[in-house]
Amino acid sequence: MNDLLLLSPEIIITIAAFGVLTLEIAWKGGQKSVKILPWLAFGGAIAALLATIYVWPAASSEIGLATGPGNFVPMLAVDQLALFIKVLAALT
Repeated sequence: MNDLLLLSPEIIITIAAFGVLTLEIAWKGGQKSVKILPWLAFGGAIAALLATIYVWPAASSEIGLATGPGNFVPMLAVDQLALFIKVLAALT
């Protein structure tokens, strides 16, 4: 499985957080930010949850291990405990 696909929940959360923080700075706490930013953060959490569920089958096999020397992230290992913690964090 592609290394970036295994990292997709973290990438989605990072992009959503960057978007929320950037828009908060740009809008300076106006009415737009009160209406849109919570939904953007919620959408990012839901998207990360869906990406975690999509990656879950890879954790039960050797496909989820990206420890080879030719891989993009040579120290990445996706296991079921890590995915469970990500789901728990997304639901809170």
